[in-house]
Amino acid sequence: MNKSVTRSIQIFLFMVLAACALPLSSTKTEAASPGKKVMAKSTPQVQIHAVNSANRELNHMVPTDSSFRAYITSEDDSLLTDGWNWTCSSPAIIAVSESRSSSCSFRTPGISGKVTITARKGNVKAQYTMNVQSTESREIWEGFREELFYQYLSPSESRLEKCLKIARWLCDYATLRSTNDPDMFALMQTHYGQYTHYAQIFAFLAEGAGIPVKLAEDDGYMWNQVEIDGQWYNLDTASMDRHDSVGSYEYGYFLVSDALFWRKGPRMSGVYCSSTRFDYQKTSPEDSPWASGEWKKS
Repeated sequence: MNKSVTRSIQIFLFMVLAACALPLSSTKTEAASPGKKVMAKSTPQVQIHAVNSANRELNHMVPTDSSFRAYITSEDDSLLTDGWNWTCSSPAIIAVSESRSSSCSFRTPGISGKVTITARKGNVKAQYTMNVQSTESREIWEGFREELFYQYLSPSESRLEKCLKIARWLCDYATLRSTNDPDMFALMQTHYGQYTHYAQIFAFLAEGAGIPVKLAEDDGYMWNQVEIDGQWYNLDTASMDRHDSVGSYEYGYFLVSDALFWRKGPRMSGVYCSSTRFDYQKTSPEDSPWASGEWKKS
């Protein structure tokens, strides 16, 4: 089915689902790249991670009026001592803990948009960029996510089945396009977004389905890593999307090992994907085990 026809149907269904939520703006600009994280480009061995008050990784998204903790990770133990200087690109972000240690807590009082946390120690520098989202906006899309899962997923399905369904749905729903809007949820409104939108929306959906998921980045490009049966795999929905059709996907970017994955740079997520369980031989999208159902035998 042509993607434009399917999208018209999706937009109608979406409007029905969103009827009880706040109305969507008709003047919203096309979806764009949410804030890219830039982590320790000058010193790749140093990374910043961020967790919420429940110690859950934030994946570069944090609600406004909330607290989070940023911390340094490194294979060099000497860098995990005190002496760090923490700053934020937004003066509204408040540091609420000792800012000279290898971790620092922050609060986001009523702001939204892209912010960058920077940590410096001598000539060592690391950065972490995230989107601060309004609680109201996120609650609306969490409601949409629940409705989507109710119609599209089954509680009895395995984590693998849910992961495949969510990736396919996102590829059918969205079209890759260069845009300027930093809000990842703009993709949900306009159906257009960049690779960073795809990765962050997939993470948002996967988290709601109980799938462990991370954002990974190599030289500014962003994709996902998901855990299936105790092993981590690379998943790039922006590359899976064939863009010109619905129901056909480039499965060479779905659940692949680092050895097969097309991005060969460092894994800023700290996760390495060594399992080759789903490294199927490259075939046409129609002949892939993911399309034929042969994957269920693996």
